[in-house]
Amino acid sequence: MDNTKENTCISFYGKHNISPVRQDISDFNRHLLRREKLFRTLGLPRILFSGKTVLEVGPGGGHNSLAFFEWGASVDFVEPNPKGQEGICELLDEYNIVKEQWNLSRCRIEEYNTEKKYDVIVAEGFIPILYNRSEVISKIVDLVKPGGIIVVTCMDDLSFFFEVLKRTIGHRLLQKKKIDSFEKKVEILCNAFSSHLKSLKSSSRLLEDWVTDIFLTPPIIGKILSIAECVEEFGNKFVLLGTSPSMFTDYSWYKDVDYDLTKINSIQFHEKRHVLMMHDLEESVRTVESNRSLVKYAYEFRNLVGNVEHDLNEKNIKEIVEVLRNISTTTSEIDVRISDAINEGITLLLDEDLDESKILNASKLAIAFGRGQQYVSLVKDVIT
Repeated sequence: MDNTKENTCISFYGKHNISPVRQDISDFNRHLLRREKLFRTLGLPRILFSGKTVLEVGPGGGHNSLAFFEWGASVDFVEPNPKGQEGICELLDEYNIVKEQWNLSRCRIEEYNTEKKYDVIVAEGFIPILYNRSEVISKIVDLVKPGGIIVVTCMDDLSFFFEVLKRTIGHRLLQKKKIDSFEKKVEILCNAFSSHLKSLKSSSRLLEDWVTDIFLTPPIIGKILSIAECVEEFGNKFVLLGTSPSMFTDYSWYKDVDYDLTKINSIQFHEKRHVLMMHDLEESVRTVESNRSLVKYAYEFRNLVGNVEHDLNEKNIKEIVEVLRNISTTTSEIDVRISDAINEGITLLLDEDLDESKILNASKLAIAFGRGQQYVSLVKDVIT
């Protein structure tokens, strides 16, 4: 592995001196409730953190970490982005977090050297897009105690589909307007897509951060990391504890320690994977073959767009629209809102007079969001 190679998001953040992962924590109690619900869903009630050591990898500005201090944990941060490092120090000072409770290492996790082993390791929002994902996972695995817990986020070609579609429309708009300035791009995209983010009633992201992170970071090309692939990559030393959203049902007898839960979970995931495509879909089951076909189209779409979004000419748009129509046809039986939103997106892509107001008022597409990131918690060496 070439350790001199830089992960694209780190380079992008450094180039523009940004850390676009801030959270709105103006209602701090609500922020704590969100984090408590997340970790409870993952099988980690807040009492578990009392007196525990937490390693947070890539915490950005540290907003989500405040909950760990409230719950009595000590936290070590590993953050390579200078702007994120600055934000952590300022935030913890603002909230009077004593220095004995935290430590900041200003490096990538691959470069982090310690003899310490952690009770809980949290790595949100970056593992699926890493060029050296296996190396990072191996490092994290080595740093957690036996019986300790790792929490990571996954991404799925279905859960991320609508954000890729909106990103494509956003780049089409910027190219029509011939915008080169980074700041101007952010401004125009905020004006065009503000109604979209507002439709997510419980969203805590800042609009300009969401726009920067989803629309302007380098495109994601190649395989990403689904829940099933995540469990597989962490290997047989780990057992799935929980997911958010909760996708799996375990009817096995607790005494049946030979029960192959990983196999059953994999089948359930592939049968329910389509539910990730819209954030409010209720559980349903499709054949594994049907969902694999849908994922194949979504994967083709993401990679096609990633390769041509810098030049959305007539030929490239035509090819993109053809794939989108296949996805629209395939998803009409899941929920008509999905195909309706895709068709509205196609109309925008083909509009020669595309402008901010048309995107802003695209009511079907505006409410279309997948389940973005999925959280997974895994326990190391449950039975030795």
